[in-house]
Parts: sequence; C-alpha cells; structure tokens
Amino acid sequence: MNRKANQVKWLPCTLFLLGMSSTAVWGRVIYVDDDAAGANDGSSWIDAFSDLQDAIMTSQAGDEIHVAQGVYTPTRDPLDRDATFELKDEVSILGGFAGQARMYPDFRHTKFYTTILSGDIDHNDDSADQDTIKGNSRHVVMCTGEGNGVILDGVAVTGGYSGGARPHYLGDGVGGGLFCQGSSPQLTDCVFANNDDAVYVGTNADVTFSNCVWQDNSGGGSGAAIFAYRSSSLSLNDCVFRC
Repeated sequence: MNRKANQVKWLPCTLFLLGMSSTAVWGRVIYVDDDAAGANDGSSWIDAFSDLQDAIMTSQAGDEIHVAQGVYTPTRDPLDRDATFELKDEVSILGGFAGQARMYPDFRHTKFYTTILSGDIDHNDDSADQDTIKGNSRHVVMCTGEGNGVILDGVAVTGGYSGGARPHYLGDGVGGGLFCQGSSPQLTDCVFANNDDAVYVGTNADVTFSNCVWQDNSGGGSGAAIFAYRSSSLSLNDCVFRC
C-alpha cells in the first residue's frame, strides 16, 4: 500500500521535471520584422522587434529567432564601425520569412523574402563608388567562442568593410562579412556579397557552410571570399563561388 502511494506521489514530480527540461531545450521563438509597429517585444509578428540586435541581446540558449524580409544593420550609430551582430551559443537565427505585412507571415522562402544583414551603417553605399563602403561595419557578423549550437540560416551578409580596421588577430583587416574565432557555427543558405574580405575562419574555429554563395566580394588583406587561418577547420557543402 505504501509503495503505491509513493508511486502516485512521484508521478506529478516526474512530469513536472520533464516539462522543465523540454522548455530549456526548445526555448522560444523570437520574431524580428523591420516593418512591425506593435509592442516591439518579439513575442509575435505584430509585436516583433524591429531591430535584430535587440532580439539577439534578449535571446537565451535554445531560442530561435525568425527574421522577416528587410535590411538590418548592427547599429543605428553611423560612426560605430565596431558594431556587429554577435552570434550567441545555442541560438538559431533564421531569415527569409514573409513577415507581418504578408497574409501568411510564417511563410518562408529565402529567395522571395530576402533578409539582409548589412554593414552599411551610414546608409551611403554606392556600387559605382567603392569608397562609400569605407565607413561600414568592420565585421557584419561575428562569432567568438560559441559552440556548434550556433546556426545562421537564410540570410544575405553584405557591405562589411574589414579594410582600415583595428584588426582582431592579424596585421590586415579580415572578415568583413563574417569573423569567426574559436567557434563552431553552422551556416546554411547564406549569401556573402559586396564585402571586403568576406569571411575569416580563425584559430580553433570549425565552421560548416552548406548551400552558401559568395559573389562580388573584394579582397585586400586576406582574399575576397574566405581566408582560413592555421588551427582552423572548414567544411563546404554544395557552395558556389562567383566572381
């Protein structure tokens, strides 16, 4: 009789613990849409964050950030060239959503609904005048020390200018689009375009690119597309490089 009573007492506790574990693993969905005009708390498409940086800052391990079509810069300060989208451990960023302006905001197609992470913080880029890129963010996206739970999926990374930077680890500016050091992110269906020295994979980094595209990047100190430093590992799966 006592044994049965103990079993009954333990059952609710077990279910409660399982529920806590599930919440910790799966996290929540955080919404970002530069056209949103609601509460700006990321809780829905209507109340989405208008700034991706706000979503990243509030995210925790297990969260998934859904980003609608649009152009997002890492800062609103046109002079803050050190501003960057710093990826977080166990946080996924997924672009290419239709967003609240469409009938089906959760519909996702990275070609129809392009999510652009731009280094053009001073909003003056001109393809006919390459000097205009010199005021851009040094590294549009950065990951330093994160594990392989970091996922960046379905975004275009543009307008990073590593030249003239205060370099982080090498004598020349590196990684205008993406700078990785000591981290293991997974990048899928991403485009790197119009960056200066687009991607840097540094010491103790283990980066996986799948279905990614490099196009129209320029090279100064480290090469136009990817520069992989010693003690780094790089995997390329079904990727395309265009001049």
